[in-house]
Amino acid sequence: STPVPGSISPDGSCGGSNGFICKGSSYGDCCSSSGFCGSSSAHCTAGCQIAFGDCTNPSLSPDGTCGGNNKYQCKGSSFGDCCSASGYCGSTTGHCTAGCQSAFGTCTSTDLSPDGTCGGSKGYKCKGSTFGDCCSSAGYCGSTNAHCSADCQSNFGTCLAVTTTSQAPTPTGISTDGSCGGSAGLKCQGSSFGNCCSANGYCGSTVSHCAQGCQNAFSSGCITSNIPSLDGACGAGKGFTCAGGPFDKQCCSSSGFCGTTDNHCKNG
Repeated sequence: STPVPGSISPDGSCGGSNGFICKGSSYGDCCSSSGFCGSSSAHCTAGCQIAFGDCTNPSLSPDGTCGGNNKYQCKGSSFGDCCSASGYCGSTTGHCTAGCQSAFGTCTSTDLSPDGTCGGSKGYKCKGSTFGDCCSSAGYCGSTNAHCSADCQSNFGTCLAVTTTSQAPTPTGISTDGSCGGSAGLKCQGSSFGNCCSANGYCGSTVSHCAQGCQNAFSSGCITSNIPSLDGACGAGKGFTCAGGPFDKQCCSSSGFCGTTDNHCKNG
């Protein structure tokens, strides 16, 4: 007899217009987001259609994104257990510290500075950050005398004894506190923080400073070819690659996003 909606799948398809169910089929009990029966993690976790079969963890991230409208979870995913402030799974300091979304994954220290700023309304701390352990009076992490001595904010980092100099330094246009660009127009090249001015206006030498968004006008070290993506966007049309940054070893899908699923690595 001809199968009707609600019947056990005769061909491995499920859901959709035919309404076939996977439970009890020879293909597997889970109905994937793309409408096929199976028993793998891809079938039974993120996007699994519980109306047409069994599901184990349908909220597990299938593409490296987390939180937001889909509310995908990172814990147990292949991308990393932490959900970053920008909504991507990973296991780096940038994913697991300041801004980390604990509702969608695990977090370590949610107040560690992710961008070189400290104190203020966000209350970010410098101790243990990649920018330096001291929080300057202007609200920037660093390890120079300007950060660690006079008016250093001890609530947000370590501080040293105040030292004085007999002569004020001559302005050079080079950043002295880690900030760059903006109205002050301070440059990073030649500073003690790194030669790249990030999109957020902070000097450094990491991929987060020198890749996507690096401000060439205030930098001498911006990556100019094969620029690593910092937000998951990729492809010729967007000018970024998945390699070399937080999405390293992931594939760029035809729609221009980094990930490791078949949709990213095979189709297009």
